[in-house]
This record gives sequence, structure tokens and C-alpha cells, in this order.
Amino acid sequence: MGFRLSMSGRGQCWDNAPMESWNGTLKRESRVITTLQSGLDDVSDVLFRWIEGWYNSRRRQSKLGYSSPTEHEVK
Repeated sequence: MGFRLSMSGRGQCWDNAPMESWNGTLKRESRVITTLQSGLDDVSDVLFRWIEGWYNSRRRQSKLGYSSPTEHEVK
């Protein structure tokens, strides 16, 4: 069926940690949960604006020395 194994062995939680961290950030910082509670119509718009308009461009990232990706590219 085209399934691929995860990066490490069975029962290893380390594969999932980065994604769980990102999902936690998404839930805390975006309005996706409140949008879901009012209906599904606006969810894709809220997610797109948060990911492309905030997270990928302006949000300060610890791995980039606490600068935003846009600031980091200019350096």
C-alpha cells in the first residue's frame, strides 16, 4: 500500500516529538480551535494565514537565534 516506516524503530517516541511540538504551537498561537468550534468553513483560511503569514515569515524561531525567518534571510 506504499506505507513507509518511521525514522526509528517501533515504539520510539522521538520521531513524533517535533510534530507534536509544532501542533502544540499551532493550537496555542492560531485561532484554529475557536474556528473549528464555530464551523469548518474558515479553517483552511485561518491555517493558511497563520502558517504563511505568521509562522513561516515573522514568528521568531529559537533555531534561528530568535530572529524571524525573514530577518534570518537578510543577515
